[in-house]
Formats: sequence, C-alpha cells, structure tokens
Amino acid sequence: MTNGTPITRSITDSEVDRVRVTITVPSLQRVEDDGDIVGTSIDLKIQVQYDGGGYNDVLTDAIVGKSSSRYQRDYLINLTGSFPVDLRVVRVQADSTSAKLSNKTFLAVLQRSKTKNWLIQTLLWLAYVLAQSSFKTFRDANI
Repeated sequence: MTNGTPITRSITDSEVDRVRVTITVPSLQRVEDDGDIVGTSIDLKIQVQYDGGGYNDVLTDAIVGKSSSRYQRDYLINLTGSFPVDLRVVRVQADSTSAKLSNKTFLAVLQRSKTKNWLIQTLLWLAYVLAQSSFKTFRDANI
C-alpha cells in the first residue's frame, strides 16, 4: 500500500456485518546516520462508503515502534449502512525513498464476518442443550 494508492475492497453480501482488517508491516525501523536502529511510525486510515454515498473515516491510527521482523495489527470495523459497502485502507504519510527507513505497509487480510447468523445459531444450540438437560432431569425424576 502506498500513499497515493489506497487499497479498496467491495462487499456486496448484505449479511456481512463486521470486517476484520489486518495490516502487515514487514519491518518498522529507521537507521540513523551514526548506525543506531530506532523505531518509526506509519499513519493510516480506514474509510467506509455505504451504497456509493462517499467515503467517511471510521478509523485513524498510527503504528508506532521498532520491529526488525513482521508485525501485524487487526482492526474490527462494524458495518452499519446500506450495501454495497466499499472499504478503503489509506496510508496517510509519504512513502519512504530512503534505504535507511523500513516502513512498507500491506493489507494482509480482509475477513468478513456474519455475526448475526452466528448469534442466532448459538442461541438455537443453547436452547437445544437446555431442552435436552431439562428433558433428562424430568425423565430421571419419573423413573
């Protein structure tokens, strides 16, 4: 993901009510002129557009620190508007042109969730278990 090229994904399944966005940074560090390796940061935004109505920022964050290996951060975004939904991840700051700065940014995963269906299935399972346990107690009491 670069500063001038945000990543956009469309979601058309109206049963999706939440999205997990995973951002990956292969390494996050800056080498100073004296050779010291220090931390740095990446600023990003996640924007959502409902049914073509224009993008709105739903999350602004900075990944700050020092890492010489891969670092990932997850963001949960609840979808509350009309479908289709366009989700866009934007790198706010300028891209690095220096070999001394390592802060490339990637969209690793965009996972869609249907928690409404999950809740209904869980409640039905719970009702079934309770009914079974009540039936067993009633059956055992009448033996």
